[in-house]
Amino acid sequence: MKDYIKNKGFTVKKKLILLILLVVMVTSALMLITVISMSKLGAFQDDQYLKSQVAVTAVEASKIGDELYSIIADSIINHNMEETDKEWSKMKIDKEKLIQEVIENSDTDEEKALASTANDAFHKYVDIYENKLISLLRQERVYKIQLKNQR
Repeated sequence: MKDYIKNKGFTVKKKLILLILLVVMVTSALMLITVISMSKLGAFQDDQYLKSQVAVTAVEASKIGDELYSIIADSIINHNMEETDKEWSKMKIDKEKLIQEVIENSDTDEEKALASTANDAFHKYVDIYENKLISLLRQERVYKIQLKNQR
């Protein structure tokens, strides 16, 4: 190559210009590769952030049973049905939304099956409380009032 450049009559000026052009082209190519890589990393970061938010939502959903139990235990222990009804209604709506969010964000078949199972369990839990336990608690309250009045 050296001989080719010598034989073609390249002057030092032309050689320097070619060298500078070569450096600019290589630098431009490296910058282009870097920009493309950074945009891919940005998209990857955004995707991972969304997945982490889904994981946080799933962790919150995993605590639903404890929160349900807390309200149910309060209703059994304290028999304050008006306050319990308010808490229960608000909690039920919030937790249904949370479970639906988990279902919507499920990616794999396994995740969808687990989310569906959790949804079914939640609705069974709610059904038992609303259709069986509350009526028993209200009957018990009536019996206690009747016993007090008889004394």
